[in-house]
Amino acid sequence: MEQYEFYRSFRETLYGKVRYGKHKRTGEIVVIKEFNLECVTARKSTRGVKIAEDAQQEILVHAELQKGRCPNIVGLRSVFKDNRKLYVVLEYCKNGDFFNHVAGSNFGEEVAKQYFKQLINGVGFMHSRGYAHRDLSLENILMDEKKALKICDFGLSVKLKDPNQKLEVEDPDCRPGKIRYMPPEIFSCGEYSPFSADLYCCGVILFVMLLGKPPYEFPSNDDERFKLIANGRLEYLLEVWGAANRVSNQVKDLLSRLITYESKRISLAQIMKHPWIIG
Repeated sequence: MEQYEFYRSFRETLYGKVRYGKHKRTGEIVVIKEFNLECVTARKSTRGVKIAEDAQQEILVHAELQKGRCPNIVGLRSVFKDNRKLYVVLEYCKNGDFFNHVAGSNFGEEVAKQYFKQLINGVGFMHSRGYAHRDLSLENILMDEKKALKICDFGLSVKLKDPNQKLEVEDPDCRPGKIRYMPPEIFSCGEYSPFSADLYCCGVILFVMLLGKPPYEFPSNDDERFKLIANGRLEYLLEVWGAANRVSNQVKDLLSRLITYESKRISLAQIMKHPWIIG
């Protein structure tokens, strides 16, 4: 703890705060996540609300991923604690949340492709180590000073025994992920493949990069936009939005194969061989 200077906090989290810091010897600027130990143990937020995120699991997962030094996973610098708090020191990403670079804009396909490849590289690295993220979103991706994407926030990550393992949603109030990125099998509290669910999230992220807004409000047939996309009618939805000519047929095909029901969703290997990716 004595190795770091603590600067101002810039964000509130479920477990505490996030602040800037600096390593006293090297001068490296870092980000320090502070976790209230009582909240960590009770799996409750600082407001006393039950939450799905597991801070201890986040640290274990991050430490394992750090061994591989993937360029698209945010770097873990140190972990320490005192009597009241747990501190996790992370790589500082100068350009902040990817959400702030995407929201309200729409990237050209070549730009979106380069970012999507980085995202898939990070997800593929996690999966190769047996881990599923389960909370991929624009908010959980950072961008460094070189505009490299870094996946972060592993509090909902899980280690799988094998790539085909499926899980069940045990508590409807603690479904993993954010509603607008959540695949329908998790939203409906059914059995799901965590690896496939991650790829669904990647599809939603790609959609927002290209079109500047999320594809739907919630992943259920009660949402007309979701129903259209999941049933292969993305083209029609884009025509209604007046956006049919803004993206190529190849990327429409990729989106349709990702933002769909698990039984129809393509695998990571198929993504890497998709014509839009390799073209």
